[in-house]
Amino acid sequence: MDLNYINKSIHAPSLTSLSLSGWTGGENALDESNLAESNFPSLRHLFLTNHVSAALPQLDLLAKIYQGIERMTCRTDRDRTGEDIEDILAAFLGNSAGEDEEDSCRLPWPKMHAIAVEDMRKPVDASALRSIILKLQEAGSSIHTLLLPQVCVADGDVEALRDIIKIEDCRDGWPTPFNT
Repeated sequence: MDLNYINKSIHAPSLTSLSLSGWTGGENALDESNLAESNFPSLRHLFLTNHVSAALPQLDLLAKIYQGIERMTCRTDRDRTGEDIEDILAAFLGNSAGEDEEDSCRLPWPKMHAIAVEDMRKPVDASALRSIILKLQEAGSSIHTLLLPQVCVADGDVEALRDIIKIEDCRDGWPTPFNT
């Protein structure tokens, strides 16, 4: 997948949702030295599918290209390590957008308010997730809602998260898992 080519070739001013798929391990879909500005000024919802864990190291570059993202949906591989909500949120902390000291503390997608994770099948690690959410909030994250499959939040420990973030049931609602 060559996102630079896609961004240079496609002009879609009314596009509000974009699905990116096809990352494979070790592949850099974005060439930082040749980043193409997005021609999708209305883009607000980004779907990442097929090897989400391979895309996570490039979140900062995706955030530079698609700056207006408010919602993200990750369709994870049930058996792939590194594709849990904890891994996805940790990638926000581990990928800083920018090179100078001021930018290095900036989180990707300052307008991001909701993340949905589809196809996750194991219960969340509530204490790890709480720690990551608190770090994101300290860093100024605007994420206030997580949409997770019911099987992942059935554990009573997850109730302790509800005082710091809104947790909703995520159903496979492709292409619109968000009501708004």
